Amino acid sequence: MDSDSYHTKLEEYKKRQREITSEIKNHIDADETCLITARSVLDLAKRAKEIFISSNLKEKQELLNFVFSNL
Repeated sequence: MDSDSYHTKLEEYKKRQREITSEIKNHIDADETCLITARSVLDLAKRAKEIFISSNLKEKQELLNFVFSNL
């Protein structure tokens, strides 16, 4: 392999490596976002009864309508 071909291939590999590194970072960021969302949903679910009981009648009706809207 001549020097020009070597440097061309090297740049192609380096470019692809940067792309893959960027994709990995995007997946890590998405995983962190997903974990934060899951934690928030779990916290909300744990407090659902307390929140429902402390809500006024209109809020309870809206929540029940939303929960059962797809049945």
